[in-house]
Amino acid sequence: MNGEAQRSKGASAGTAAVGPDQDAIRPSDFRPVACDGLKRLGNANDGGYVVPMIAVTAADALLSFGLSHDWSFERDFRKHNPDAPVHCYDHTVTVLSALQYSIGQLARFAVRWNGRYLRRAFAWIDYLLFFRGNNVHFRQRIWRDHDGNSATVADAFDRLPGKR
Repeated sequence: MNGEAQRSKGASAGTAAVGPDQDAIRPSDFRPVACDGLKRLGNANDGGYVVPMIAVTAADALLSFGLSHDWSFERDFRKHNPDAPVHCYDHTVTVLSALQYSIGQLARFAVRWNGRYLRRAFAWIDYLLFFRGNNVHFRQRIWRDHDGNSATVADAFDRLPGKR
């Protein structure tokens, strides 16, 4: 994300690491900042977020730390910024888990006849179609060290192509 986009995110952006001569981040450091051009990307529940579109279009890449079975935010981000690589991290999601989720959603549709469940029944196909090319799913958790099959935030940034 470039400086303009970081500034548009407000007080909560940046300062993820605390250096030896810096104070720790406190909850009182976070406060609302007026933002123009807000838009919801992704589903109305946990899979979606209201973001400033200037940040979306200015971003060089998207790092996503947690998918479950909803990558609607990442898909919408891609529609607005098709050239930016999308790297997602979630150690709990596999093609098999997406297939199992899809079968469960199909069963819910059979009982409740709600189109929402029918759309979710194709999650495994959507997974295979979305995660290819510049859209990469790393089956790792983001953690403070490399314990187990973990990656650090620094690893995630290092994996981005070029100087993004």
